[in-house]
Amino acid sequence: MLLLAVTLCLTSCFETVQEIVIKADGTGSITTTSDMSSLLSIAKMYGAKEMDEVRKESFDTTIQLSSIAENISDLTASEKQLLGKGSLGIRINVEEGVMVNKSYIPFSSISQLGEIGGLSARMLDISLMKALDRKESKNAENEDIPDFSFDKYFVTSYSQSVIERRLNKIKYADLAGDEGMEGLKEMSKMGMSTASTLIYSLPRPVKKAEGKNLKVSDDKRTVTIKGDAEAFFENAADLEFRIEY
Repeated sequence: MLLLAVTLCLTSCFETVQEIVIKADGTGSITTTSDMSSLLSIAKMYGAKEMDEVRKESFDTTIQLSSIAENISDLTASEKQLLGKGSLGIRINVEEGVMVNKSYIPFSSISQLGEIGGLSARMLDISLMKALDRKESKNAENEDIPDFSFDKYFVTSYSQSVIERRLNKIKYADLAGDEGMEGLKEMSKMGMSTASTLIYSLPRPVKKAEGKNLKVSDDKRTVTIKGDAEAFFENAADLEFRIEY
């Protein structure tokens, strides 16, 4: 029952904020925060017994991503190394109405950004499943956890002067075959949406920026891109962007 509640949470209205800091030497970090506090009301629909179980699981902890990655069989040695210095903070407190997780992954080269972005999202999903459903799912890292992120339908390229995200039109054409995204689409129709905010902190001012949902700060060193599930299903191309700096 609790696992079902978690699945509903992952397909309901919550906000994810990802901040990517790029330094002048090409190093930096990716910090991803998912705030699902408003979704605790969903769990209450499952009755007092289930809520009592959730309350017992309330905790505030930080996990080293290396300890999670080493138990995931399909990760390559390179991917495990990328996650080696990362950490994940999880805070769940039903009484206070808090459900937040936050991952931090540093990188030593801008060429690693694309790969780390996908790994970050996967670590959040796996860790949340394990945290909320530990008794029923001791080996959650080996389970087939649905991927509800629409980022996988885009190709983002990085260089020392350009960041560009483009829709993978061939993959998007097969969207109907994606069980996780179909579930997200149904939830979106019910008024439950997944909002995302992507923030780039750049080492130099932006020279040119293109994108429907893109905003450049006054000092031109920070770019914010907004998106949500509704926009993705209506016209995913609206979520494309290009930044020259």
